[in-house]
Amino acid sequence: MTYNFIANLLDAAGVELEEVRVEALEGDTFIGVAKIRAGDVVSEVDARPSDVFALAVRTGAPIYAAEDVIDRAGVEIPLETSPALKSEAEITNMDKLAEDMINSMQKASEQRSEAQVTHSAEELSDRMKNMARNIIGQVFGGPA
Repeated sequence: MTYNFIANLLDAAGVELEEVRVEALEGDTFIGVAKIRAGDVVSEVDARPSDVFALAVRTGAPIYAAEDVIDRAGVEIPLETSPALKSEAEITNMDKLAEDMINSMQKASEQRSEAQVTHSAEELSDRMKNMARNIIGQVFGGPA
């Protein structure tokens, strides 16, 4: 399923994605949570952070990370190397960059079949980490 479809399903069902969180870091694995509300009922669903991030971008839900996750895996970007956002257009461009990144990863994932997978999970994980570092560097104007 595409993230747009999932966002549309939530909307049609009257379910709101209230927030997404990166709750923990277990080894090299980040643990994500989607907090949803259907009327007075609030539920939390475990998910891969990449999935909840993609859904949050599409629904406008806030994204949070636990302090210990930030302490263990966060990358400090000095203010002097981070470009200041000068206008709403620059903020919109960052949103578009995130959306384009998610769409590209989703498209690449959909295009490969099980028979075509020739890389180990570790190689794919390393590639995704490098891609994320490059995108962070582009967005914030410095090495990640």
